[in-house]
Order: sequence, then structure tokens, then C-alpha cells
Amino acid sequence: MAGNLHKRGSGLRSSFLHPLSLLDMVVGSKQKGMFRIQEAIPVLPLHSMVSDPLKSAVCMFLAEVLNHTYIESQPDPNQFEYVENALKFLELSETCPPDFHIIFLWKLSRILGICPRNNFHNEEAPKFDLVNGCFVSNGVYGQEICPLPLSALVSNALDSDFSASVGISGSLKLRRELLDLTIQYFTYHLGWKHEIKSHIVLQEVFQD
Repeated sequence: MAGNLHKRGSGLRSSFLHPLSLLDMVVGSKQKGMFRIQEAIPVLPLHSMVSDPLKSAVCMFLAEVLNHTYIESQPDPNQFEYVENALKFLELSETCPPDFHIIFLWKLSRILGICPRNNFHNEEAPKFDLVNGCFVSNGVYGQEICPLPLSALVSNALDSDFSASVGISGSLKLRRELLDLTIQYFTYHLGWKHEIKSHIVLQEVFQD
């Protein structure tokens, strides 16, 4: 609970509360089931992630994803370190990598223990099985089976760094389909109860 941001002497600023801001906080005693933030200092001041429309849209999307993922979750230093390093990379990048949010999610799946097995092979295992988290042969069919070229992009994303492209070559349609597939994978394996909505805004921003 942030309290009154405009109160004189308040240790908080509204700019500190941008989605995914990294803060070093002093938290007061628990009142009415909530803790009150007394002081906060940015670990990494956000400039480009606030001013750049693409980065800001990515932050909104990732904030929604993480909110779905970590409800009632216990603190995990390794997971926090991953998110922190990813956000620092995004903030310090000159431009917003077009596939950053997709690569972020597939890397996060590894930390969460739901990462698919990347056994992709263009001939022997070219289809991605969303349910079983692996790549399967051409002879396997079903609604949960994703064919080429989308399955190849999943394989690329699993092995890519934040600055890399997964090989979409400017196709907005393929990038949209890959993001939708990624969200479907997380929804199924983490049991998300609510639909992700901010990716629609994200797609519109990248389209512009």
C-alpha cells in the first residue's frame, strides 16, 4: 500500500510506481491486512521504459504476466534476479528489441520449471506439442500441435538472448501468432485463471 503520494514529506513519488519499477523499500507494520510503504529508492531509475512507447507497452504486458504468475508466491531470489537483469537490459538498450517479451517468457519458463524440451528437428520433430512441452513428428496431429514455421520460432526463442531476433523477418502475423502460442503455453502449464489482455495493446504498438 503506497499511501498518500502527494503528502508533504512523503518518501514516495508517483514516478516510482511505473509498472515493474525496481525499488529498495522501507515497509511499515501490517495494518488491515496490508503493509504500508514508508520510503522507496529506485534501484534502477526508469527513463527509456517510461518515455519509449514500445518499452512501456512491453512493461505493461510483462507486469500483467508476472502478476498472473506470482500470485501468493513465496519470494525466490533466483527468479527476482532474472527479472531484475532482464529489466536492466531493456532499460539500457538503445531501442526495444522486437522479440524481447517473447524471449523473456520462454527464459522465464525455464526458471519456473515448465520449459519445453528443445528437441526440434526440421524433418524428425518439426511440430511443437504445447501440452507435452516437446517437438514431435509430422505424423502427430491435434489442436495442441503447432506446425512449421511457428514451431521453429519456438525453438529459436528457447535458445535466444534478449538482444536476438527469433527469426520472424518482419512478419507481424507470425510474431502475433508466436506471442499467442506463448501465452497459451503459460496458461495451460501454470493454470492461469484470467485472460491476458495487455498483449493486444502490445501488438498494436508494434504494428505502428
